[in-house]
Amino acid sequence: MFGATMMSKLAGVALLFAAGLAISAPARADMLVPAEERATTFVVGRISSDLRRTLPRLDAMANHMAGKLADVGYRRGHGVVVGSLDEMAALLRDGQIDMISESPLSALRLSQTSGAEIALREWKDKVPVYRGVVIVAKNSPVQSLAGMRGRRIVLEDRGSTTGFLLPLAALQAAGLSLVELPTLDAPVPDGKVGYIFSGSELNIASWTSRGLVDAGAFSDLDLDDKDRTPKRMRNDLRVIHLSAPVLRSVALLRAGLPAERRARILAELLALGTDETAQTVRDEYYRLRRYDVLDAEAQRSLEDVRAAVAALGSAVMK
Repeated sequence: MFGATMMSKLAGVALLFAAGLAISAPARADMLVPAEERATTFVVGRISSDLRRTLPRLDAMANHMAGKLADVGYRRGHGVVVGSLDEMAALLRDGQIDMISESPLSALRLSQTSGAEIALREWKDKVPVYRGVVIVAKNSPVQSLAGMRGRRIVLEDRGSTTGFLLPLAALQAAGLSLVELPTLDAPVPDGKVGYIFSGSELNIASWTSRGLVDAGAFSDLDLDDKDRTPKRMRNDLRVIHLSAPVLRSVALLRAGLPAERRARILAELLALGTDETAQTVRDEYYRLRRYDVLDAEAQRSLEDVRAAVAALGSAVMK
């Protein structure tokens, strides 16, 4: 049972959780492009719970691309925000979305369920890859993944590569059994590692540094980001596991694009990184740096993610 100290810590969890999660944003009928305009509209999609912040970013990219692709029939750009992977897959299958940027894990799922093509590697800021980290409080007795038996870890969400897939795969590879907990204060079954989702990187850093959980997992970039891990929290954390580098993000194109349009879209995306007139668009679209082709190293990274999915199995990857 939790003592008074832990109960006082839990009192603030509801507020922290609310700060990390906005209201879910399922696609509305009025957000989709009318059928008579679909062939002339370049549509960029995203899975997000924050419609207000996300939509302007998508519109900026979509409008830029439409302007560059007038020669193949596009006249305007349009952004569509949905609240779930399943909904995005359905829109991709229906031809409602032309392009989406995603993490490797979500990209592989969308490719499998919608037929979308994982087309290009996406650089954010100045890096194409990142690493997963498992963190604990600085004064924690846990020194390695093996020490997590009987303890709990906080993750981001089921679509996160570094905040879900990689840490669970690493724990399993260390010989540990995993179980999802229904609530933060639920007991961890004997001999297992319990995991729970927080919905944001800030919550992961906060809950771990405050001792609400025994460990947390996200990326090394999140750990070094002062907005996601403020300095006062960073000073109270240490890393017990660092993954191999993994692709940070990829661009997907829907199946069924006419060959001429697909070729022109890829050409304009590849040119985006050196277009001096597109700096504002790159900054708006999640601090995009550039796109490049999926080379052998990038393909290996995708295969590593695919292997981790297979290793965890359907019980976890639901």
